[in-house]
Amino acid sequence: MVGRKRCCQPPPTHAKPPAKRKPDHNNDPNHSLYGRRTRPWHSHCCVNLTHRRGFTMHSLQPRTQNAQMYLLETLEPQSLLTRVLELCAGDGYVGASLRTRDLPSWHVGDRRLRRDCLPITWQGEDIAELILYGPGTGSALARLGETVSMAIAYTVRLARAEHAANIDPLTGLANRRAFHQHTHRGDFRVAMLLDLDHFKQVNDRYGHCAGDKVLVHVAKRLQRHLRAGDCAYRWGGEEFLVVMSVHAGDDVMAIAERLRGQISGTLGLAGIRCAISASAGVAYGDCDLSALIDQADKALYAAKDRGRNQTCQAFIA
Repeated sequence: MVGRKRCCQPPPTHAKPPAKRKPDHNNDPNHSLYGRRTRPWHSHCCVNLTHRRGFTMHSLQPRTQNAQMYLLETLEPQSLLTRVLELCAGDGYVGASLRTRDLPSWHVGDRRLRRDCLPITWQGEDIAELILYGPGTGSALARLGETVSMAIAYTVRLARAEHAANIDPLTGLANRRAFHQHTHRGDFRVAMLLDLDHFKQVNDRYGHCAGDKVLVHVAKRLQRHLRAGDCAYRWGGEEFLVVMSVHAGDDVMAIAERLRGQISGTLGLAGIRCAISASAGVAYGDCDLSALIDQADKALYAAKDRGRNQTCQAFIA
C-alpha cells in the first residue's frame, strides 16, 4: 500500500486584517467626552477684564496653558490670589486683593502702594473685583486675562456655594456644619450654650414670623458683642453655641454672664413689647471641644431647673 504523499507546503493561514488605530484623545486638546469641540472651553464665557490704563485683551495662547493649569489647580481663594500675584510679579505688582459683593475679601502681599482695579465679569455677571498693588504695567494681565478671569470665576462661585452651606439662612450665623470645619485655638476653650426662655410661647402667641424676628434680633446682638476670636453658631431651634478662647486668669463666668445679658431685653412685636431672656450653660478647659459642649448642655439644663434667665457652670474633673 502506497502511503499518502505529504504536502510540503504549510497550511494556508487566515491572517486578520490590521486593527484600526484608535485616536489618541489624551493628547487632543479639542476633544471632549461628548465629541469634538467646536470652540475652545474658555470661549463659552464672556470675560470683561479692563485695565484702568486701557489695554487690549488677547485670546489664550499656547504660552499661557501652563499658567492656566497652575491657576486651576487650586480652588481656594487665598491660594488662587497668591498664584495670580506670582504670575503678575514680573510687572512690578507686590500685593493683591479680591473683593465680592457677598463674601469676605481676601488679601495677599503689600497693599500700601497705588492700586489698579480690574472688574471680573463672567457670563454677564459681575463676579468680583481684582485689585493689584504696585507700579505694574499690566502686560502680564493682558496676556493672562482670560485665564485669570476664568479661574477667579470658578473659585468665587465655589466659595459662594461653600459659604451658603455653612451659614444659617435665617440668622446669618454659622451652622453646625461650619462648626465642624472651624479650628478653635486658645489656651483654654469655652463652650457656652444659650437657650431662649419660653420661646414656644412667642410662636404660639404672636406667630412664627414673630419668632423668626426674635431669633434674628438675638443673632445680631450676639454678633455685635462677641469678642475678637469668639465664634457664634445657631445650634438648633432657639439654641445658640458660642465658642470662646480665654487665657489663664480670665473670669469666664463674668464674660459669659455679660454676653448673656446683652441678648436679654425687649423687642417690639405687633405693637407689643416682648420680653427676651436666655438661660446659659458654660464649660471650659483644655479637653476636647465636643466634651465641653456635652458638659455645657448639662449646665444649661441646670440653669433651666433653677428658674431660667441665668448662667450655670459645669464642673469638669
